[in-house]
Amino acid sequence: MEGMKHIWEGLKKRIIALIARSVVEQVSDSTAMQELRVEIMKGELREKIERFQQYGLTSVPLPGAEALIAALGGNRDHCIAFAVDDRRYRLTGLQGGEVAIYTDEGDKIHLKRNGIIVVKAANSLLLGSDSASDPVVRKSDLDALVTKYNSHTHTVTTTGTAATQSGTTAAPVATHTGTASTKVKAD
Repeated sequence: MEGMKHIWEGLKKRIIALIARSVVEQVSDSTAMQELRVEIMKGELREKIERFQQYGLTSVPLPGAEALIAALGGNRDHCIAFAVDDRRYRLTGLQGGEVAIYTDEGDKIHLKRNGIIVVKAANSLLLGSDSASDPVVRKSDLDALVTKYNSHTHTVTTTGTAATQSGTTAAPVATHTGTASTKVKAD
């Protein structure tokens, strides 16, 4: 009976050690599989924790982010990180089905409902380039294009009547044919 109790205690410790919350201390993104240094419990530091990410998506969490750690076989000397999040910067208030990619600096790509995509870049929106010194389109170019578009004169044709307006063209009360535009905004 005493032997079974001893076995059960060892098994219980391994089960409890299987999954743990931790705090990210440091990230190494130079290896084939990103590695984390984490603090699992007060004073329990673990290094070279491989972080598994979804194929095609990658990120480098900041110190202070939280990670879920799995101790393979209940052995804390062989851990992997399978989820990392950071409550300090996570976007909130999304509707069901929406998706967003974001940074701690407020940049984001937000796939909203009804086919709306919001792109917010604080400094540069680089299309077709990996370098801020050689982008195809700079944010300042985009701002100038939006300004030019919004100050352009648009024509709306309503059942037989033409009206020319500057800036935003509101939808007429009457049924209309032709095109109507709305103001474009660069965030």
